[in-house]
Amino acid sequence: MTFPYSYEFEDGRTVEVQQDAAGLGTTVWDACLVTAKYAEMNLARLAVEGFSGKGTKPPSKKRNTADSSLPLVVVELGCGTGLLGFVGVHTLASLKQSVTLVATDTPRVVGFASTNLASIAASLPEHVSVRAEPFEWTLDGTVPEHIRSIGPVDIVLMSDCVYDPTGFDPLCATLANLCHDNTLIVMGYERRNFDAEVSFFKRFGETFRFRHIKEEEMDPRFRAPDEIYVFLAKKRVDADDF
Repeated sequence: MTFPYSYEFEDGRTVEVQQDAAGLGTTVWDACLVTAKYAEMNLARLAVEGFSGKGTKPPSKKRNTADSSLPLVVVELGCGTGLLGFVGVHTLASLKQSVTLVATDTPRVVGFASTNLASIAASLPEHVSVRAEPFEWTLDGTVPEHIRSIGPVDIVLMSDCVYDPTGFDPLCATLANLCHDNTLIVMGYERRNFDAEVSFFKRFGETFRFRHIKEEEMDPRFRAPDEIYVFLAKKRVDADDF
């Protein structure tokens, strides 16, 4: 049986997604809310500035994000209900350029996200498109054609993807192949068993530079110090990144 969750934006508007407590990944977890609120407050700015102030566009795209002819491509990994991705592109709509969200999860879950996104997409402006696609992480980090065909990914959103140790290596390999040098990763993480989870961050740090968002940068109503963290990350490509 499904039940709703209503997310309220800062301007008072709300969006409702359906949850299913019987399935793993089909409810709105706390880290999703913390990350969504951070994204609502900051993602439009980060899309322009990127991790290091150089923007998020790859060399094949102009870096002028005000150019509405250039699409901004957002991929959500482990999307669950699809709420985080929806909040992200709702915020990016203010940039007045074409935005494409591809929310991804396992074949078991992605249909649930697709239904949610279809029901709330009407509240988005015409220059923003959303869809859900299956995407399973593998040890070799293969990015399937239906994901690669959307073009270079500017932003990766993810929350609560770091909890199962068997998924750590596939997730790191997938991120390494999915991201280009300027892709911005916004990652929400809830600390559960750090002794095991630290292995993810060690491997992740071999390919990506990352920093955590300070408490004062978070929405004061949606934060859990020492429990839930939001990280920004990009590939290590410059000498300063090491």
